[in-house]
Amino acid sequence: MLKICLIGAGSTVFAQSILGDVLSNPALQNATISLFDIDETRLSTSYVVANRIGQTLGLTNLKVEATMDRRAALQGADFVILMMQVGGYRPATITDFEVPDSFGLNQTIGDTLGIGGIFRGLRTIPVLFDICRDMEEVCPDATLLQYVNPMAINCWAIKQQFPHIKTVGLCHSVQETSHQLAELLGENPADLSYLCAGINHVAFYLKFGKVLPDGAFEDLYPRLKAIAQHGPIPDDDRVRFDLLKRVGHFVTESSVHFSEYNSWFLKRGRPDLLDQYNLRIREYLYRCEEQIADWHQLPGPAGPVQPAHPRISLPLRRADRRLAPAAPRPRRRCTARGRAIQRVRRGHHPLTDHGRARADLRQRPQSRADREPAR
Repeated sequence: MLKICLIGAGSTVFAQSILGDVLSNPALQNATISLFDIDETRLSTSYVVANRIGQTLGLTNLKVEATMDRRAALQGADFVILMMQVGGYRPATITDFEVPDSFGLNQTIGDTLGIGGIFRGLRTIPVLFDICRDMEEVCPDATLLQYVNPMAINCWAIKQQFPHIKTVGLCHSVQETSHQLAELLGENPADLSYLCAGINHVAFYLKFGKVLPDGAFEDLYPRLKAIAQHGPIPDDDRVRFDLLKRVGHFVTESSVHFSEYNSWFLKRGRPDLLDQYNLRIREYLYRCEEQIADWHQLPGPAGPVQPAHPRISLPLRRADRRLAPAAPRPRRRCTARGRAIQRVRRGHHPLTDHGRARADLRQRPQSRADREPAR
């Protein structure tokens, strides 16, 4: 029986998204899902959620196991999926922001480039090497699917130190952006056909369109460029549409994330740019707080998980103009992951329409018009 091991499975919100994708594929529905985490409470919640997904899909042969013994989880695995955050939210992620802040270096996400990405890489790579050494001994033929940021730094380190381990770096940004654009344009995501190229978090759609009923390809870029020129531009996508006007292609990473990958949108002493592009310094910390709150509402063995400690109160700084309580920030469009959380809370199918459409998109034949694969 196929075995899929999730390292860092206590990241329940992300784990349920991955499991929704995995278990929607008929070829993987009889697999053994092995969950590993160092946090017993979070691990038990993920175990409940994984079984609920299987029950909802009617997967009678699905086997879910949970363990805090990493080598036991890896033993005989065919696929190993990494999704952990080394050091956790506190103190590690907080430190990624507070130390650079003290030197005047402001970040929005801080997990890929710059000092935040370097911090993450330095503490994550030794753990990755430990996992790879375990894999050499207990599942040497497994494929390592690496979701942990900083993606490029981590994958580079693994391939340099363990070149014989089959490693692939993965991210949902391409698929999620395609669904956001489909929603913006009023199109069915299942009809999309696109070609994307680049590196993680800095990839661009070289072609973006849809397949018509007769198999012909319709380019959707003219409509996107019209929005960039004449509006209305979504409030949370001002950076990407500004970039579209300048380079002619749409980037797959979010505006708040992409803004810190260059010198155009975040500048010291330029708070006006934060207003112009609707950016918020230390955005990632606020997202973590929201996700922690969401996790406490997920079904545990005895109902919603109770917090082990009070929610962390983030200090306001002069630089964080967007954080003033007098001006509430508009809620972002509900993401696919957010919809999955809501469905798990209500006991519904955690695999969202987003996930089903994405699965359909992957299985759909290539367009006869452009002869490019739908990615």
